[in-house]
Amino acid sequence: MDNVKIYNVDDSEWIASKLNKKETIEWYNEEFSEYREDEALEDESLYDGMWFNKHLTDRECDIIKWFTNDDYYNDGKFMVEDDEVWEFVTYKFVIEYFGYDKNDDTEPFIIATENFI
Repeated sequence: MDNVKIYNVDDSEWIASKLNKKETIEWYNEEFSEYREDEALEDESLYDGMWFNKHLTDRECDIIKWFTNDDYYNDGKFMVEDDEVWEFVTYKFVIEYFGYDKNDDTEPFIIATENFI
């Protein structure tokens, strides 16, 4: 896991990368046809977190929805919104979930974003 870093771009996107900061910003600029300086990236801790919902089973979601019994619920660990259940997990958890720390792929990826399509 020491080879993976999390970079924050303008407080709106978070990148998991095995590249250094300069190579990561070059990848970002090429991938998204934008131009950002190296200073646009800020290092984040692998133990900071994000809302994630891919790992929860249907049964776990049903139990959480039943327990919260509300259209919107957020206790800091679980959030229910628009009938979807989210859990607040660390970036490290998500990287391990997708196996990025174990594979040979060096291409960075957007691990979290506030820019919805």
